[in-house]
Amino acid sequence: MSAACGADGADGAGGANGANGADGRRRHWQRTRVLTAALLVLWFGATFVVTFFARALSFEFFGWPFGFWFAAQGSLLVYLVLVGFYAWRMRRLDAGQGAPRPPERPQED
Repeated sequence: MSAACGADGADGAGGANGANGADGRRRHWQRTRVLTAALLVLWFGATFVVTFFARALSFEFFGWPFGFWFAAQGSLLVYLVLVGFYAWRMRRLDAGQGAPRPPERPQED
């Protein structure tokens, strides 16, 4: 770290590492925590709430009782959507914060 940089590595050039770098990082982590908490609530609902009320949800879904179908297939689809949404949203949050993108993998011939 050069003498021109602050204690937090800010170089005064603006952006994520500028004068508002600490505030930007705080907002970024707050958004990350809110997103993670919301997705964990959805995960909990798909994992425990639906299976807890499986007997009450006893209607046919694709020819199977809904509770059985959701335990066998539906929850996996919900998990896939949650992971995909988290990756997409975090990439956008990180890009808005000025985080560098990971390097592209070289093409193999």
